[in-house]
Amino acid sequence: MAAAFCVGMLVIVGCQQSPYELSSVRGTVTVDGKPLAGGRVMFAPISKGETSEPGKPAFGTVQSDGSYVLTTFRDNDGAVVGDHWVTIFGPKSDDPSLPKFSKYVVRQKLSVVAGQENQIDVQLTSQDIARFAAK
Repeated sequence: MAAAFCVGMLVIVGCQQSPYELSSVRGTVTVDGKPLAGGRVMFAPISKGETSEPGKPAFGTVQSDGSYVLTTFRDNDGAVVGDHWVTIFGPKSDDPSLPKFSKYVVRQKLSVVAGQENQIDVQLTSQDIARFAAK
């Protein structure tokens, strides 16, 4: 019975592996040079070539110091290798010092490189948020 359990667990774990190459991603989000305390980051892979399915988006929670680590399938496993559209979801807080926005789409593609620890910092300005963010 124990052997059957072990085999079953190996099958389940094996089925949860990504069909896409992932690479670790961490970074910070700042607004006017100050950490964005709270919110979420989403890296959405962009399809390339003839592929219509670019892969699953990765998400990270922005910590009080502005830092984030991305997760796609398992905690902190990173994001699909390649180009991404990045969306910042604003913090849900009543703190008047934090910018108020529901989401902001970064205006340029950002790339996740295979085989390395990707440090991707997102620097926003309050003017960009006022102009381009959804309220």
